Amino acid sequence: MKQNIFKYMVIVVIFIFSSQASAQQFACSDYEEMHNDISELIYDLDRVHEIDEGSEIDKALGIVVDTMQLSLDYERDARFHRAVSKLEKGYAQMDREMFEQALDMIIDRVEDLYDRKCIKKLGWIDID
Repeated sequence: MKQNIFKYMVIVVIFIFSSQASAQQFACSDYEEMHNDISELIYDLDRVHEIDEGSEIDKALGIVVDTMQLSLDYERDARFHRAVSKLEKGYAQMDREMFEQALDMIIDRVEDLYDRKCIKKLGWIDID
């Protein structure tokens, strides 16, 4: 379990600092990767019964929070920003329910952003 969380943490960090760093925006593949990585993180967190403050898992989740904060430089969407802020607050308060709700909010927002910026832009579907 701990290895899985570290794996997702590293994946999130890598995707944040990959090719979009020079473009100052996320590519469509970045939204897909973020969605998949956070979905897998949520799945793994569901299998962890307790996370002790200062534990390796706690530290790894802290790095995920920090990385998501950095992602705000690339995605300036207000709802995305609120979700990341809630994630940070949930982590700081050791409020697992708030943390998990924020991850769900991030997933939902990433899906919306992907639809708006990738699918609509490519003309695959009509989104108003």
